[in-house]
This record gives sequence, C-alpha cells and structure tokens, in this order.
Amino acid sequence: MDLVQDLAEGQATGTRRELIGRLCKVDLLVIEDLGMRRLSSNAAEDLLEVFTRRYEQGAIILTTNRPLEDWGQVLGDTAVAGAILDRFLTGLDRGDQVSYL
Repeated sequence: MDLVQDLAEGQATGTRRELIGRLCKVDLLVIEDLGMRRLSSNAAEDLLEVFTRRYEQGAIILTTNRPLEDWGQVLGDTAVAGAILDRFLTGLDRGDQVSYL
C-alpha cells in the first residue's frame, strides 16, 4: 500500500473517508519511510486525522530517516507535524517507550 498515492486517489475519487476509516480500524498501523516523498497538504491533514483517531486506541509503528526538525517540511505544514509528534511524545508521560535509532 502506498499511503501517499492512496490518500491522493481517495481525495480524487471521493473514497477518502472510507480509506481513513480502514486505517483507523487495524490493530497495528505500520508506516514505513515517512518522508521519502513529500506529502500534499491534504495528505498531511489526513495523516493527522488518522493519528488523532487512533490516539490511545491502536498502535502505530512509524519509521523515517528524517530528523524530527524536518517533519514540518516533509509534511508541508509545521502545525500538522507538531500535532502528530505530540500524539507520539505524549505517551512518554505514561512511561511508554519511543526509540530513536
């Protein structure tokens, strides 16, 4: 599944809500290589919606080779990048582990 392409197609065909719903229902969502391609502003907002709806509801594994300070550029929106990072980093208050390799 190519998330960037699927989000763009969902926007174009009117199936965006269905795709976001499917992404929110899986037990474990794995997103590999975030930042290899720049997201459109719509795709970045869709990704934020998925992260927000999954927050404390389902697990997410995310891999990227981009440093955190580049996420605003990669996502095309620093506010969206900050909100997504907030969903991940808030868990640290409860003792969850985040690994930076």
